[in-house]
Amino acid sequence: MSAGAVLASPAAVIRDDSGVRQNYWWRRNKHIPWNEIVEAVHEPKSDRTVVRGKWGTCISISPYLIGQHQFEREVLAHSSLNEIPEHI
Repeated sequence: MSAGAVLASPAAVIRDDSGVRQNYWWRRNKHIPWNEIVEAVHEPKSDRTVVRGKWGTCISISPYLIGQHQFEREVLAHSSLNEIPEHI
């Protein structure tokens, strides 16, 4: 696999009791605790779901990763959000 293909691959998104984590092998990992999620939107053009923490950290789940709909349900269940709107 070429370096370009590896860098373009979606980063893994892990959900656990503490929150949401996105792990990269080529840069610093991201983490947002459940109680710090302030926004989540589903972007219809790219089909990504983006979650933003209160300090500006954003985690994006690619439609190419398995479990995007389950991820959205867990964000709603563990955060104070009521919905994940379509970003227009």
